[in-house]
Amino acid sequence: MTARPWETTPNGSSTSNGNKIQLYSAGASNPNQDWNPVSLGNNFYNFVNLTSGLCLDATSAQGIGVQRQHWACSSGDVNQEFKLRQEQ
Repeated sequence: MTARPWETTPNGSSTSNGNKIQLYSAGASNPNQDWNPVSLGNNFYNFVNLTSGLCLDATSAQGIGVQRQHWACSSGDVNQEFKLRQEQ
């Protein structure tokens, strides 16, 4: 399986709320693909784009098929909390 990193569109350096997130080919020096996981405890994380400083965010309540965007980080926002699980 080929890894497909998250990438902000159209420009990862944008600090505007609402830029969409897509899967894209890995780029060795692509700042649009640089994310910092911030632990919230109990295997939940926020993911902060290192270029824009914005969080990975669900466009509505979490669920299957919900699109992702980047948005100003907000403590306690469940649309920005993601749980990691170990691949079996």
